[in-house]
Amino acid sequence: MTITNQHLLQSGFEEKRYEGQEGVFYSKQLKAREMDGVREQVVDDIEVFLDSDVVVEATPDKQVQLYIADADHLEGPFPLESEEALLLLKDAGFKPGK
Repeated sequence: MTITNQHLLQSGFEEKRYEGQEGVFYSKQLKAREMDGVREQVVDDIEVFLDSDVVVEATPDKQVQLYIADADHLEGPFPLESEEALLLLKDAGFKPGK
């Protein structure tokens, strides 16, 4: 499956630029309670609250990562079209082929 920037935008991801970094990131912020995978996942040594902010982001170099600030937890980066990346994107509301 080919995942395009347009697919990400149509799934609610927003373009974001960071000072000192080149390129456009595609980012979506949700609450942990809105993400089934985050809610159900048991992660050793971290505590995730339902109101924790979770950011799922596609990077300019075609990687996907998930960050939970409250828990200082990062998953990824994973190659954009990998199974791991697709699971993170779908949990954030990405709809393939949308």
